[in-house]
Amino acid sequence: MKSDGLYHDLCSQVLSLDRRIRFAGILDREGKLLVCKFRENLLTPLVKSSTLDHGKPKQVPTFIESFVAKKKLEVALGKLNYEFNYFERVGVGIFRLVGKQDMYLCVSMESTAVYPNILSKIKNYIATI
Repeated sequence: MKSDGLYHDLCSQVLSLDRRIRFAGILDREGKLLVCKFRENLLTPLVKSSTLDHGKPKQVPTFIESFVAKKKLEVALGKLNYEFNYFERVGVGIFRLVGKQDMYLCVSMESTAVYPNILSKIKNYIATI
């Protein structure tokens, strides 16, 4: 199976971990969104205009640029495993995919979510792939 198919499957599996997960996408080391999937019953994706261009993934918002910039510290501090940003309307986590050279999972969650529980589910799932 092509890696795009594997990444779409990964996004689907992550969305199935918790009903409060809104979005899952795979990023390359530059922060470019390679594939993504939104929760099916989502009325309005909060960042759809910045993640899709005519149905195709494109560069994602600037908070991911900050994640990519922090990767420069890895030489001194070790690999950055994940980062979580808490916005008023949504929480966004970015996770390093172990065994995938410079590939990352980006996940957004409902603002009413119990973030530590969802983050734990995602980290546990990633550890199994």
